[in-house]
Amino acid sequence: ASGNRVDFRVDVVIGYDGCHSAVRTAMMKIDAINVAQEYFETYYMEFCIPPKNDQFVMEPNYLHIWPRHQFMLIALPNQDKSFTTTLFSPISIFRTLETADDVLTFFRQYFPDAVSFIGANEIIETYFSSKPQPLISTKCEPHTTYNGDMLLMGDAAHSMAPFYAQGMNSAFEDCLVLFDKLKENNFDFPKAFSAYNRPLRIHKQISIEYLDSNEMINYFDDIST
Repeated sequence: ASGNRVDFRVDVVIGYDGCHSAVRTAMMKIDAINVAQEYFETYYMEFCIPPKNDQFVMEPNYLHIWPRHQFMLIALPNQDKSFTTTLFSPISIFRTLETADDVLTFFRQYFPDAVSFIGANEIIETYFSSKPQPLISTKCEPHTTYNGDMLLMGDAAHSMAPFYAQGMNSAFEDCLVLFDKLKENNFDFPKAFSAYNRPLRIHKQISIEYLDSNEMINYFDDIST
């Protein structure tokens, strides 16, 4: 955050730093790392439904979805009893919402109950203080450098869309598999990294290709909320 550079000398580096991974970029300068990224026409923006009287305003044990054909809103509960609320939409629709009136008219037409939960002022403030972000899928192989001193995990190795927590679960799975491989190889990191890379990489690429073939638009059927 300070902008100051700090140098470290380490034995191994694990890149768990997201789909725009700086570790992956560094690895590509060392070894032949194949990376394929695809950006989708669907973008997203996050809002917040705050708690009311220190309680959830909706049932917390569900994924709440407002499907509207080309776009949708979802809400996921948080530990502080708020909901992270995400609008998924083609970028073309985001670009038509240029003024506060445009944004509120859109939300009141398609998500009137969400407006009462989030708050009109909060919707406006959030919308114009941030910008829509693209959905992206990432495929990468290998996940390790040749000498086994660097490893990619989570979205740095395999990001996928649409995200209904399968990316998070996949990242947790990475941790479990790596720990198993470390135990099997007496915590020899290069050997464990190599053993980790082979089966998991194939499994994750199959998962990403399946999701890519079932584009997000297929999840936007207009059903009752």
